[in-house]
Amino acid sequence: MFVNEALALDFDRCDVDFPVQHFCFRLDDAGFDRLIGRLGERGIAYRSTPHGPVDRSSNTQQHSGRIVYWSEPDGHDWEALTQRYARQA
Repeated sequence: MFVNEALALDFDRCDVDFPVQHFCFRLDDAGFDRLIGRLGERGIAYRSTPHGPVDRSSNTQQHSGRIVYWSEPDGHDWEALTQRYARQA
C-alpha cells in the first residue's frame, strides 16, 4: 500500500502461519554502499535475490536501483533498496 513518498506498506499473503518477519529499508546510494561495507566487515552473508544463494552481490536488474537481502540466524529476513518498487495507487 502506497502511503506517501516516504512510506509504503506491503503485505504478503500466506496459507500457513509463520513467525518469520521481513523488514525492508530504502537508502540513498551512499547509505547502500555503507550497508554493503558493514555486512562484509561483519561477515554477514548477503544475496541479490530474496531466497536465492549467497552471492555477496546486489540486484541491479529490477526497479532501476539496487536491492540486497540477508537473513538473521532466527530466520527474519532483511532487504535494503535504493528505489522503491511500490506503485502509487
